[in-house]
Amino acid sequence: MQKVIRDKSRFLLSAVTHEMRNPLTLIQSYLQLVEGQYPQIRNSSYWEIVKDELCHLNHILNDFSLYQNGIHTSMEPTPMSDWLRAYIRTISPVFNNFAEIDFLQEISDDLPILSIDSDKMRQLLDNLIRNSLEAIEQKRQGMREGAAAQDMDTQNTMLQDTVTKDMQPEKHQSEKEIRQADSVKVSAYMKGSFLHIDVTDTGCGVDLEKSSSVFEPFASGKENGTGLGLPICRRIAQAHGGTVRLSCGCWGKTQFQVSLPAESRI
Repeated sequence: MQKVIRDKSRFLLSAVTHEMRNPLTLIQSYLQLVEGQYPQIRNSSYWEIVKDELCHLNHILNDFSLYQNGIHTSMEPTPMSDWLRAYIRTISPVFNNFAEIDFLQEISDDLPILSIDSDKMRQLLDNLIRNSLEAIEQKRQGMREGAAAQDMDTQNTMLQDTVTKDMQPEKHQSEKEIRQADSVKVSAYMKGSFLHIDVTDTGCGVDLEKSSSVFEPFASGKENGTGLGLPICRRIAQAHGGTVRLSCGCWGKTQFQVSLPAESRI
């Protein structure tokens, strides 16, 4: 009975997503026509807000589709050491757009040949790496805001107290100090009968109170997040007979671990 209910829910969500995408595409097309006919509208701040919100809606619909399709796979025998190294080469240029974040890898040479859906597995790793980059930026933003607040407190104290000429305000972390040593690392190795793929970052960590719900749909702590990124990862891992879990979520180090059964080796 529960399976029937889940299947009906998936069908309903797919139908709603499909029906919403059609008018959204039309709206975006008409907005382009309006902008071409009335170019002065670009000067309005509301125009950019409208376009940004439509992009956000499109992102939500894309995540819905990925969540729904996470269970549908097309498996092929894949040498995992070669596949992961090729994936690393493909994703590495993305890090050129992020200041002073090192992209590290540690891929074992003796990983087995597993039956995987390459596209789905890439979606899983893409989501985890994007999550890591956002966590690092969130940490940096928090540190910048903390330093700014401390500067303000120092200035207020100096105004209230008698200050001698040789007194200097406390030195705070510079932008360079905030950014140094930030990294995202992908590791892959065998442990027992499982292939483990770890994605580790030096970001803001995960709130302990929220750590148990990070894989639940719509449980996003991000301002514009859909709350489907990690649930998508979990569905893809489960479709491969594996799991994904938060193995470490402290400040300065967060690690998600994907575990794939070696029983699926070819």
